[in-house]
Amino acid sequence: MKDVQANTDNCKLKLHKIYAQNISFNRSDNYSEKNSKFDIKVGYEIADSEDKSKTKVNVKVEINDKEENALSIDVSLCGIFSMRPNNKENEKFFTKQSLAILFPYLRSLITTITAQAEIRPIVLPPINFNALIDEQYKNKENKNKK
Repeated sequence: MKDVQANTDNCKLKLHKIYAQNISFNRSDNYSEKNSKFDIKVGYEIADSEDKSKTKVNVKVEINDKEENALSIDVSLCGIFSMRPNNKENEKFFTKQSLAILFPYLRSLITTITAQAEIRPIVLPPINFNALIDEQYKNKENKNKK
């Protein structure tokens, strides 16, 4: 078997690090898996560093028990990225790719947390960030036209 070296010189997007910014898990004594229906919210924030050389992407998931309010999970995961060239035209590409990179880590973290808590593991469905971001940009353009 040959060793393969990845040439990252031509990569537009570079991930520098990933870290958990916030993990909150609250489960009351009366939590019942049988009656659980979850409200799941996914959000993100993107902020440039002061010198604009790196960008912080924060992906957040909130999971709450709809019925009894007996389970609440709040997890934020951050990634620090850089991109070449870093300009407005690449903003949509950057958003799609950075979220697609970070979200599997977040899904895995939530599954691990819930499995360790001795409840049925919560496995979030994959999200098609390409379609989601395209829709957001389309809606933004339509609002700007009005």
